[in-house]
Formats: sequence, C-alpha cells, structure tokens
Amino acid sequence: MGIIVFIFLIEQSVALVSPKYLYPLGGDSFTYDVINNQDGINPQSTDCFTVGPNHPQLSFSAMYFDMNVNKYADVRIPSDTSISDIGFTVFFNALDPSGYLFHYRSDNQGNINFITEMYVKIDNGQVISKIDSSSYSASPLVFPVGANGPHTISLNTWIMISFSNSYSGTTTLYVNTLVEDYTHPFNFRLKTPGTLRFGASLLSPTNAFHGFMTCGALYNVASGFDNVAEILQYCSETNWPNLPPKPTCQNWYVTVSVHHLFPLDDVAWTSDVHLMLHNNNNKCLRSGKTHPSFDHRGLRFDGSSYSSLKLTINSSDLSGDFSLMTYIYFQNFSSGKIIQILSSSGNTVLELIHTGTGVYFEAFTTSSSCALSHITTNINFNSWILLGILRETNQLLVSIDDSIFHIPDTCGSFGLSGNAYIEIGNSERGSIGFRGSMRCLVLFNELLDTNVGSTMKHYCTSAQSDAVANVINNCALQPLCERKYLLLRHNMKPVNAFQQLSSGIFRSLPACAAHCFTLADCRSFTYNNSQCVTYDEVTAAGLINSPGVRYYILAI
Repeated sequence: MGIIVFIFLIEQSVALVSPKYLYPLGGDSFTYDVINNQDGINPQSTDCFTVGPNHPQLSFSAMYFDMNVNKYADVRIPSDTSISDIGFTVFFNALDPSGYLFHYRSDNQGNINFITEMYVKIDNGQVISKIDSSSYSASPLVFPVGANGPHTISLNTWIMISFSNSYSGTTTLYVNTLVEDYTHPFNFRLKTPGTLRFGASLLSPTNAFHGFMTCGALYNVASGFDNVAEILQYCSETNWPNLPPKPTCQNWYVTVSVHHLFPLDDVAWTSDVHLMLHNNNNKCLRSGKTHPSFDHRGLRFDGSSYSSLKLTINSSDLSGDFSLMTYIYFQNFSSGKIIQILSSSGNTVLELIHTGTGVYFEAFTTSSSCALSHITTNINFNSWILLGILRETNQLLVSIDDSIFHIPDTCGSFGLSGNAYIEIGNSERGSIGFRGSMRCLVLFNELLDTNVGSTMKHYCTSAQSDAVANVINNCALQPLCERKYLLLRHNMKPVNAFQQLSSGIFRSLPACAAHCFTLADCRSFTYNNSQCVTYDEVTAAGLINSPGVRYYILAI
C-alpha cells in the first residue's frame, strides 16, 4: 500500500528590520530623524507647525498638513551607498481625496542607472505610485499596473502605505496589505543624496495633501511590510534610540473650542487658565497622584465632605452640546459622588456617582428627573482613566475611556439661568465622595465624538498652570467647636489594608475625636475599648465587620 504525502507550503511573513531613517512626524519631533539624531529641513524643531490627533496606537500627536501654510515636510537623505533594496513607509489619515503622500528625488537626475525618483499620491481617492530612473534605458513604472487596481482609500481613516523596490527587480505596494507585486528587468539602486518630501510634490507643491501624517520611514530592505503592527512598534516613542529636541512652537488642529479649563494641579489648584480666573474660596486642597502625561501633581480627594471643591461656570455653557471631560484615578474601595453640576440656587442638575462597580448617572430639570442610567462596567482601580459627561441633541452620554454610554433625555436647557457650578466630591454634611485623584477638567463647547483622548491630552498638556497669579490654597484649621464628627457605622471598621494615620490609647470617645482634630489630615477614626485609630480618608465601600467598633467620619 502506497503512502501519499501531502506537502503544504505556508508562506510566512519576513521579519522587518529596523528603519535606516525614521521620522515620527509628530508633535514631539516634527521632521527629526530619531535613528540618526538629525533634524530635518522643514519644519525643524525651532519652527512652528500644526499637529493634531494621534494614530490610535501611537502616543504622540500627528503632523497636520493643511495644503496652505503647513503644506509639506522636507527631510534630507544623505549619500548612502549601503542602500540597494529600498522601502518607504508612512501612515496617513486623509481629509481630502487628492494629494501627494511622499515624493523622493535624488540630486543627480542625469543619465544614470539608478532609481532617481519615487512617489505615492492619492488622486480622487485612489492610490497612484511611481518609480523612475533618469537612465535612458528604463521607462517609469506607474501603479496600478495593467488590470490591477484601482486601490481605493477611505477618508478619515488611518492607513499605512509602503512602497518598496528590491535590487533584484521587484517593486511592491502595500495599502495596509499587499496590493501590487511587479517584477521588472531593471536592477537599480536608489540614488542618494536626495530630498524626501511628505505632503506635497517636490516639483509642484500646489498638489498638496490635506490630513494627518505620522511615522515616516526609509528602510534598506524591500520586504517585511505586511506586518503593520511591527512597523508601528518601531515608531513607538519608547523604541526611539534618540530623543529629539522638543519643538518650541506648535499649533493644534482645532475643531472644538473651550469654555473652561481647570488644570486641577498643585500649582493652579482650582484656577481657570482658559479665562485666567482663580478661585480662592475652596477648602484646604491636597496634592494627589501625578498623571504620567502631565507635569505637576493632580488634586487628591479623600472621600470626606471636607474634600470637595466648587468651580464656577455659566449656565449658557450647558444650553447646547457640550463635553465635560477629566482624568480621574480611583483608589481601592472608592465609592461616592464624583461630579455634580448645580444651578445658581444650589439644585442638582447633573450628578455622577461611583458605585464601586460602575457609575450612577442622573440629570434633573427644575421639577423632575429627566435622564437616568445605572452603568455597570469594569472601572479600573489604581490607574488613570478618562471620564466624561457629554451632551448632544436629545441625549446625554457618559464616556469611560473608550466606552460610550448613551442616555436618552428630556432635559431641554435644564431650566438654568445665570451662573452654574461644577462640584467635585461631595460637600453635603456627613456625605461621602469618591477617593482618588483628579487632573485637568475641561468643558468644551460641543460634543467630542472623535479623537477625544488626543484632544484632551493636547489641551491639558498646553495648559499654563503657572500663568494665573496669586493662587491661594486656604489651609487654615477650623476652630475646635466647628470640627464635627458623624457616626457612619457601628460594629464596622475599614479593611485592614486601609492606611492608618495613627493608633493609640485614649480614655474616652471625645478624647479620640480631639486627637483626630489635632491631625491636619484626619478625616475619620474608629473607637473601641479605649483604642483610637485615625485615618486620612473616608470609606463606605471598604468596611468590614468588627464587633464593638464605632466608625466616625468628619462632618462639616
């Protein structure tokens, strides 16, 4: 009996080597080559350029090409005899369907057996590419070839382009995936030195690209471009072998405007750096966690009614579409009120409460509830998240990082007039707010439905916390007669993991309370059989049974 053997040939992608030249094309670098530690031609790090939303898998903003002032970016490719195989890559997000993505031309355009020109452009939504030699013996090769194509792209979408040529005579084009693979008889190398332009033609800059571009690179290989994730890895800021000088001037691609911007850090405290107003009427504020993307520490909220603040806005800011966004860090066992918006008379308009397992949202008019939602979702503790309350026609939205929850509403204009207030934490006597930190709260004048993270990061990064003068953090201690404590639970105490502020023996409950008063940060305490334990936070979610123990919280 014969044996039949089946042999399957499985094509595996070739691992991509690192780029020879890498231009992140972002707000942290402009045209700087982070491989060779060399600035580009235009714009350089001392020039000004517009940047905008980042590629979702990259942490830095992308360069914005507007077909006008910021119409192209030029870099110099030096004389490099090591280049035989060649590959150009770039990521783009087009807002218009026509324009050059990149264009390379060598300085020497004489009769030489070298590749002297390569470009990729989009024309009415279709990708066109060309490779050419100034040799009289070769004709230019333009893609699509023959019946291949058209290669159509979508607008407002990030796309990877790779255009490569091997010395053995194969030219390939990737539009995210392989779309052309053409073999020809010419064994030419890339002629250097030359100029590489992103965003326009070197011959006619009027045919310019409109949109965003990032992660431009030149490789001295012609294969491996089928792995987009691997290309993005090389572009990741953490993998740059050299850090570029921070560009000194950059504008932001503006699609929204800001009503108010509160950095909520330990420099500006509760100041509005957009309107250059400061508020010195808050209680003693505490420094909290540092967000990894921003300078200065955020504000800490310890869960007590003493740990709250109120920010003034105009009620007209809420009459149309808006987005109220902030970065927040929930500690373990956090629960309680996060944000509420109050009318000029103190009535609640919107409130967002941390339930410990999700959030509870409710909105009100002057007479009744007009929107309500119990949102059960995984909210990470001990890490920063981006949280928002947004409004568009006939619906409110709650955003938690990348998740959006739609809530139909009948709220109209909420019946507001005059001033309104954003309260963070919970100022009601004996109430409990969330525990954690908050950094940078921005009220935008319309719905942020795309690029939320990059837009927030831009405004919060550019906020000048030290621009508002005479900021005061009022930390005067209250008189003893004004410091009051409320019994929250009997036969319960905070979990053992809850950090103690102090522990000692006191002869009576009033003596324990008086001891708590002497500690500036004491917010709660337990008492049982002369044992007095104080804490600098308040919790309702992190309590366990403990017979005889009474748990008191600060109530002002």
